[in-house]
Amino acid sequence: MIAIIACAYLVAALVNGATGLRFSTFALPILARGLKSTIPLIIIPVLISNAIVMI
Repeated sequence: MIAIIACAYLVAALVNGATGLRFSTFALPILARGLKSTIPLIIIPVLISNAIVMI
């Protein structure tokens, strides 16, 4: 399970960096196991990356 999450983050980050499209747009379908369990997995890295950009 952790490997799937890590791969989803990697793919989403690569697509985000290459195309400029949103991280969550690509990570959400890969991690889709139900929105209640997937949304926290998406929100945490997005908040961290936004905080880093603001600094």
